[in-house]
Amino acid sequence: DNYGFSQRFGWIADKFGVSWQLNLA
Repeated sequence: DNYGFSQRFGWIADKFGVSWQLNLA
């Protein structure tokens, strides 16, 4: 289902978001 996909995508996006913040910091 799309719910599982969205959950995984959100988790990956969150990981990338943190990485971006650390890189920009």
